[in-house]
Amino acid sequence: MDHDPPEHRDVPGGRGFAWVRHALATLAANPRGLVQVAAASLLLRWLPMMVLAFQPLAAVLMLALAALGPALRAGLLFAAAEHDAGRPVGVRHLFEGLRRPGVRTQLLVLGGFALMEFVVMQLAAQRIIGPEHLHALQQLAREQIKPDSPAVKAAVVPCFKALLAMGASYLLLWCGLFFAVPRVLFDERPGLNALGDSYEACWRQVLPVCAFVLGMAAVVFALTIGLAVLATFLGLLGGLGALLFVPMVVAAMVAFEVIAAVANWLAWREIFGGAGASAPPPRAGIVV
Repeated sequence: MDHDPPEHRDVPGGRGFAWVRHALATLAANPRGLVQVAAASLLLRWLPMMVLAFQPLAAVLMLALAALGPALRAGLLFAAAEHDAGRPVGVRHLFEGLRRPGVRTQLLVLGGFALMEFVVMQLAAQRIIGPEHLHALQQLAREQIKPDSPAVKAAVVPCFKALLAMGASYLLLWCGLFFAVPRVLFDERPGLNALGDSYEACWRQVLPVCAFVLGMAAVVFALTIGLAVLATFLGLLGGLGALLFVPMVVAAMVAFEVIAAVANWLAWREIFGGAGASAPPPRAGIVV
């Protein structure tokens, strides 16, 4: 059943930083269950890269994971809520949204929106770059031409324009899903209504949302600097250092996933006043 949602709350601009700080404190407390869920989510998203040799299969997996992305995100948010409530967290929580029929349907609606954005993003980028420049980039990838060749230089500006277009498209997708996923999972909102809620909240709460983005950018910067320093020291070990560096990169990515999920859940709880922190969401789901 669809519930009439309360209007979102106005919060001070600095709260976005507080969500990230709380997420960092959660990670520092060594939340093993959350780490396991985040690692499982990353592993699923890496599947297309693991089968790149079979391009058709990789493409199908990429599209399927784009459609399932909001459902997997819902699992991370549910795990964050369960952890905050002091309940055990395990990999099974990653599929929480898919276990509830009504919620699953609405999360797949969000997945359809994400998939549409993904396809539009790819088509727009290809159109902006153009077939001639795309051919040059393919030749560069195959090492058939040099990076300083005229064809590659001519593709620089179209590639930059394509990156700008893809960035704008990704921002549109991110703003739509940021609050929509927890609205569907915890508040039992229909997917399209949840998208509207998310866009409205991101617009009206632009300062805390921007503070959140800046806080997460600082996290990425810190992780990047840490990995760069680590790479310098491990480079002294030669091949062994390269092997040791790979799990460090994976650990940094898992840490980022945990921080982003916990901060996202806190943002939903504070702005929409959800009860996900104190009680598990109802399992009945939405009647569609």
